[in-house]
Amino acid sequence: MNMGLINKVLTSKISRRDFLKSSAAIGAAGMALAVSGCNTASNDLEETGTTVPNETTAAATTQAATEATTEAAADPVAPVDDGGKWVAAACWHNCGGKCLVKAYVKDGVIMRQKTDDIYSDDEVNRQQRACLRGYSQQYQARGLDRLKYPMKRKNWTPGDPHGELRGIDEWERISWDEAAQYIHDELERISTTYGDNAILVNGGEPTALLNKLNINYLTSWTTSSWGCWYAPGVLGWGDGCNDYSVNNDRLDMLNCQYCVAFGYNPAWAALGNATNYAKAWKDAGCQFIIFDPIYTDTSSILDAKWVPIRPGTDLAAMLGMAYVMLEEDEEKKLIDWDFLDRCCVGQDADHMPDNARINENFFDYLRGEYDGTPKTPEWASEICGVDADTLREVARILSKDNNCAILSSWASARNYNADQVPQMAICLAAMGGHIGKSGNCVGPTAWNHTNNFGPRLVKVGSNGGAGAATSGTGTGSYVGDNQMWNAVMGEPYNPTSIWTTLNGYGVAWKSVIENFDLTKKIENTTANVKMIWNAGKAKLTTCEGAKKGIEAHRAVEFVVGQGHFLTASNKYADIVLPITTNWEREGSYVWEGYMNRDIVLISRQVVDPYFESLSDVEACIKIGEKFGLTQDDFFTVSPTQRLFNEVATSTVIKENGVDWENLCSITQEDIDEWGVEGAPQEGRIPIKQFMEDGMYRVERKVGDNFGYIDKEEFRKDPEANPIASATGKVEFYSQMWADIINSQGYSEDEYSPLPKYRPATQGYESTFVDNTIGKEKSQYPLQCINPHYQRRSHSIFDNIPWLREACANPFYISKQDAADRGIKDGDTVKISSQYGETLRQAYVTARMTPGVVGLPHGAWVRVDEATGIDQSGSENYITGNVATGMGVDGYNSLTVQVEKWDGTPIPKDVDVPQTILFD
Repeated sequence: MNMGLINKVLTSKISRRDFLKSSAAIGAAGMALAVSGCNTASNDLEETGTTVPNETTAAATTQAATEATTEAAADPVAPVDDGGKWVAAACWHNCGGKCLVKAYVKDGVIMRQKTDDIYSDDEVNRQQRACLRGYSQQYQARGLDRLKYPMKRKNWTPGDPHGELRGIDEWERISWDEAAQYIHDELERISTTYGDNAILVNGGEPTALLNKLNINYLTSWTTSSWGCWYAPGVLGWGDGCNDYSVNNDRLDMLNCQYCVAFGYNPAWAALGNATNYAKAWKDAGCQFIIFDPIYTDTSSILDAKWVPIRPGTDLAAMLGMAYVMLEEDEEKKLIDWDFLDRCCVGQDADHMPDNARINENFFDYLRGEYDGTPKTPEWASEICGVDADTLREVARILSKDNNCAILSSWASARNYNADQVPQMAICLAAMGGHIGKSGNCVGPTAWNHTNNFGPRLVKVGSNGGAGAATSGTGTGSYVGDNQMWNAVMGEPYNPTSIWTTLNGYGVAWKSVIENFDLTKKIENTTANVKMIWNAGKAKLTTCEGAKKGIEAHRAVEFVVGQGHFLTASNKYADIVLPITTNWEREGSYVWEGYMNRDIVLISRQVVDPYFESLSDVEACIKIGEKFGLTQDDFFTVSPTQRLFNEVATSTVIKENGVDWENLCSITQEDIDEWGVEGAPQEGRIPIKQFMEDGMYRVERKVGDNFGYIDKEEFRKDPEANPIASATGKVEFYSQMWADIINSQGYSEDEYSPLPKYRPATQGYESTFVDNTIGKEKSQYPLQCINPHYQRRSHSIFDNIPWLREACANPFYISKQDAADRGIKDGDTVKISSQYGETLRQAYVTARMTPGVVGLPHGAWVRVDEATGIDQSGSENYITGNVATGMGVDGYNSLTVQVEKWDGTPIPKDVDVPQTILFD
């Protein structure tokens, strides 16, 4: 491939206007860019005297989005007959949406895109329309700043790495053979010289290679977006990702009267249909009450009662509401005592579990029997900032006589010391009996299953495995992300693997728990890391403590990076490998965990690999060949055969809601055309049509046989149908949860089996001197949260110019806090923490709770080496490596100071030149 392709791209007929029109067709009502804060040139929406956008504003922006959608639909999907073809293309990132994307390809060039025009769109069955990120996939697959060739850092040589130049050095183009040889030599030298765990690997494919080479390595685990919803299987609940049979089906939720939600903003965090589903509940009569530091687009669209709350204090608010339910029950009959008696343990002295080792129960904790502090709404209000009368009002709404859902996004769980938020949310719902019946549920709602819960209705089949591939004896030891950079620098770390194990097993956790000693505290260890290999995970952007991470990268002897672009992780490497996108590979299903229960998505190869890029597996094969491995050591079944196997064994539920049938019918002609082995079969849809459509959707209707009520059978008969907790019941007192945290966790002081409030490290209390509420403010008096942002899927897409133009990635600050600091809208501001400093343009808004500021998640680190200040607004450049409780990555636990920048204002992101290397 040469510059001719780039010239074709540059002269293609896609215009910026077409893209921006298409981007408006996001699909969720009211999700126009102006409402979202994407276009932050001004604050015209903010006011004329109002404190938050009103219903008229939301309706107007919804109408604008509808008009833009109608206009945009005409050109991108128009029939064409010029020798090109539409190809089902993957929108492959873990974005929270998962929609259908198709690319129109002519002469190997992506000419345009479109989205779901296959299925109807109505209130029950929504099209899987692409969002603004999905429409920009073509510019990720063929961006001018894609990595084209293997590269070596100019001043790196084996044995003389000049690590201090990582991140600022120049690059030299090398061949794949040279790159593979360099990596072979360093792997062999470092593993032989330094032994086990001398290599830190972030990414799956290199670990498979090291396993085959019998090299023991260090790898990281993270609670990532989950926060403390990472392993709720121990409590008998799903996490909303690996186990999405949690909460009721979206059509059953039409029966919900009140939805009390915490940190709930699918309009930003789960683009696609999630907000549409919630709006359907609203239109059916559900009233939303949303606890959040921000008045979000979701609150506006759903006409929700917004309850401003301080980050990291959700558990205190829940305790205050639980106290009201207990205090007022005799008069108002709020509590479902029958459900508590039959289905719960630990709520009072008469229902203590057999495994309890501490004589404490939840209701007596509420009353203050153990610490002298009743958990009144006044007590809670001082901590969380929610008015005590509001807590009383919501507590009464949670009465057993109302159909209520308590939904917790993962955002409220991404706080230090928030480990028992899931337990508390479940207990609060249990008090009102909001478990196991229509219109009532409790659990996490996040990511790709937001607002669409229940077991899958169409299942992806098995690919048949890799065949007779070599496995090897190499194994990985674990370090948590929140201790990873410190571990690289030689500091002690907790080596437990329990949390990532429990996350993988979910409600089947009992099958693996015996592999861990819960009777004593796990001991810290150290590692002698001399090499870092970053593959598929942008750890210098998405992991806490990026400033420390840069120091760690510069300290080791060798760093390998691989990917599509010169990301932060690749920028600080010695050897960088260019990797294909999914659009340049054989094709694949989208992982089930990425899709809602009604659909499956599949893709085929769209274009040839970009310049000399290879897939991650092909890159590892190149390196493996230097060790004497061959392709057969990685897989003996071709990618095409594996994809065909998956399709052939995929199944879809029948109309009776019980039986299953093959998804695809396959003829011998189909098998011959694929060039694979297989047998003809009958199915729901011809395989050729499925591959052309790129999607299959199960049609839903109210009252169908596909509904789901979470824990319905448990509620009817808890003895015959126990949940997956240690006791089989809802645990107000969870001895197992406490034992796991206390033996395998990161805190020195012990956790209670009861969901007790613990101030968040770097939380609200930390904004005061001596961590004491009411004292004078500390050096860092503001709480900073890191909301997911429409421009990016985590860190992916941050470099796409059109998205950088549409969504400016500002720093959100309340009018009060801005006025106190002399900051005006659009000013460049410096955000400082005890860990680092970054610059951003201010977005002054009445949507933010005073005392709380927002720095969107995922900006690529761009450090000014002269000052050490980040120029990109990277939130993790100013976070630290903090380990508490179960090791939650507390992205929303951070205290900062903000001031107007007195230096040269930073440019808009769209005006920062792309990093384009080599022709």
